[in-house]
Amino acid sequence: MCTTVAAAEWGLYGIRANCTVVGLIASEQAVEAWRASKIDAAETGASTALGRPGASEEMAKALVLSAGDAASMRGQVLALDGPRLGISNG
Repeated sequence: MCTTVAAAEWGLYGIRANCTVVGLIASEQAVEAWRASKIDAAETGASTALGRPGASEEMAKALVLSAGDAASMRGQVLALDGPRLGISNG
């Protein structure tokens, strides 16, 4: 709701307001924590569409796309949940 309101209020000034929700991403810190906790990353990512956690590079590409002029997104929630990268209304 806050994302939608911010987009409506600030959109008049050419400012975009979107929200990013980060899910299961295999960052360096996450991988270290999984190893320390003896958690199998492959098993953890089994519930994602591609059966693995997302990569930092995949998240970065989605963020660059959503911030670029080609997307012209406003008031959206960008869910970066492993390889299931999707956009929903927020």
